[in-house]
Amino acid sequence: MSGILLVREATRCAEEIGLNEYMRSITSAVWTAFEHSLPGSTCPAQLEDIDVQLVERFIASRAEECTDVEILLLEITCIRLTLLASGFGHRKLDALRVRVKRERLRNDANGKYRFAKTLCRPASSVS
Repeated sequence: MSGILLVREATRCAEEIGLNEYMRSITSAVWTAFEHSLPGSTCPAQLEDIDVQLVERFIASRAEECTDVEILLLEITCIRLTLLASGFGHRKLDALRVRVKRERLRNDANGKYRFAKTLCRPASSVS
């Protein structure tokens, strides 16, 4: 039950800070996914009780499964905005990020610059 309350609280925060309908739907979906990623008894009752390290691990797992960098960046933005609105400080949320590499593509037919974003994967250590 607390998980349902957590998603509701995140949705309420998204509405309070003025996210548009698209961003509110991403907020709801990402917080639902976060809730489902937690073992049953570890889901906090409210946003203020969330352990930021749990969110950091959740983002890392989302990055591993990432098929669309832009959506992942929007999810992280929604998570950060929601946590900021619920009272977390900026510094506490510094670890909630991914590294992105922007690659220059050929100009389109109209001569406009184009870029592609890819995640910077950490180099696997060989021991």
